[in-house]
Amino acid sequence: TILFATQMLSVDAPLVIVAMLAMAFTFASAAHDDRANSHLLLNSLPVTRREIVTAKYVYHVAASLGFVGMAAIARALLGMISPHAALSQTLITMAVITWYLAIFFPMYYWLGPRFVQVGMIVFFVAIMAIAPWAYNVAVKHNFWGLPELIASLPAVPLYLLVATATFILLLLSWRVSVWLYSKKSF
Repeated sequence: TILFATQMLSVDAPLVIVAMLAMAFTFASAAHDDRANSHLLLNSLPVTRREIVTAKYVYHVAASLGFVGMAAIARALLGMISPHAALSQTLITMAVITWYLAIFFPMYYWLGPRFVQVGMIVFFVAIMAIAPWAYNVAVKHNFWGLPELIASLPAVPLYLLVATATFILLLLSWRVSVWLYSKKSF
């Protein structure tokens, strides 16, 4: 997804790397929570399971925003990119990370810690083996006309559409995660 987005929406390499680091951070954080059995501690506190899930979502979105924001600000301050381009690239990168989080958390609460271990292996195999092949196929077919379609759309409505879709997906993901986590027994 990130490789295709870089061709169609002009996101530079540092933000792509930061996005992949934010995704790896989520994997590592979930794996650490499982090793430390933090769910036992969290469920013994006087908070609801809904609040636990909400806190995890807020934490990971905020941490990702911090990673991406620092990279964009550093690039803008160093004169590598204009502030307007830094803002648009930050929004695109955050949308990609948020879509990832919206898929990760329901899968994590549904499939459990084994998903984190297997998912990490599959994620890196896909990045290293499948993504380059898929990218070359997409280049061969000129990304099936998607860059021209995106370029023909006005920027502000396009960003609003992506932001709205991202927010709706994150909200649905959060609801599913709350439901799945409330069904777990510890």
